[in-house]
Amino acid sequence: MRVRSRRSHVFEFKDGKISRESVWLDGAAIAAQLTAPAQAT
Repeated sequence: MRVRSRRSHVFEFKDGKISRESVWLDGAAIAAQLTAPAQAT
């Protein structure tokens, strides 16, 4: 099964260098795909 989702990366910088990264996933979209009825191919 292949699942697609969007991610958002937010970087914080300090002194010109990356000091922190936050990543958000679209968990609702992933759950919807995992619980959807299988489609015939």
